[in-house]
Amino acid sequence: MAKTTGLQTKFYLAGVDMSADVASISNIGYTQTLADTTNLSVSAMERIPSTIDGTLAISAFFDSANGHSTWVPSGDIPTADRNAFVGMSTTVGEACLFGAFKQTSYYVSRPDAGTGAITCAIDLSAADGASPSFAVLQTAGLETNAATDTYTAVDNAASSASGGRMSVQCTSIGSGSITLSVEDSADNITYASLASFTAISAAGSSEIVSISGTIDRYTKLVSSGTFTNAVVIVGLSRS
Repeated sequence: MAKTTGLQTKFYLAGVDMSADVASISNIGYTQTLADTTNLSVSAMERIPSTIDGTLAISAFFDSANGHSTWVPSGDIPTADRNAFVGMSTTVGEACLFGAFKQTSYYVSRPDAGTGAITCAIDLSAADGASPSFAVLQTAGLETNAATDTYTAVDNAASSASGGRMSVQCTSIGSGSITLSVEDSADNITYASLASFTAISAAGSSEIVSISGTIDRYTKLVSSGTFTNAVVIVGLSRS
């Protein structure tokens, strides 16, 4: 990975590609609360790490056909967790971020004198007991699977021992059902199954799966099933 612009950044929410409506993304990431443990024997503050929180702020253009129905699908702000995914590249192994969020706001604004586009602001907060995951892409951005496939392997330089998470967003599928699995390997020759997503048979699907134990140095995505034209993006993080 190297320094990069934001020109390839894409945003997906609950299996919907919102990139054409989103103008900017800010505050991607998380904060860590510090608990005060200052006692009488010291003359300065003492703190220990406490809970972690994650946020995601979106500035978007109002779109009554697509965006509005995704931000407020039933006319109100959704109360359920929804999976969000930010892809920062279209290259396998490059950065992405994902997490389960609750939407906390939805504001629509009209510019002064009507000289510009109507915009909206959306705030999301982490909601599933885990911080958002900074991860690496296992696909080249949003990719179309016309048939079963094995993707390019990602080299992490070393194995990791504390598990991780992986996330998928499926924006479209022509027919059938696709199962996506991540395999890992110590030598980029012999691979074994690491974890799998639930089979996907409908557009607008998304999932986050937790992984326990060791993740070997190399990982790669594999698709199986009987399907046509499944359009997906997948990321994997290591803890």
